[in-house]
Amino acid sequence: MARRAEFVEKRKGKVTVESANGLRGNSIDTATLNEDSIARFEAKWEDLAERMNIVPGKQVLQDLRTELKDKYVVNLTDAQIIDAFRPEEVPSDFGKLLEELDRFRQLGDPI
Repeated sequence: MARRAEFVEKRKGKVTVESANGLRGNSIDTATLNEDSIARFEAKWEDLAERMNIVPGKQVLQDLRTELKDKYVVNLTDAQIIDAFRPEEVPSDFGKLLEELDRFRQLGDPI
């Protein structure tokens, strides 16, 4: 769990700025907006599950792959990641989508 937090920590600054930018355009002054945005962001950042919801997943995955390659000379492929998932770790709606795609794939080329 600590290693996962380490990878997303690198993205904190950028995500904080993006979160603050989302509040722009209100009639509240910029300092108040920034203070409010940072407070809300920090509250989410303290919870690892919330943090994982707000970090850019593709970038974190790229950072993880780079570190694994640089430190351990290991290449991590999408297929390896997918194969490592246990069924209970896959959200039910995503699992259902995958099943429907597989059924569609099995229909073959209708032409």
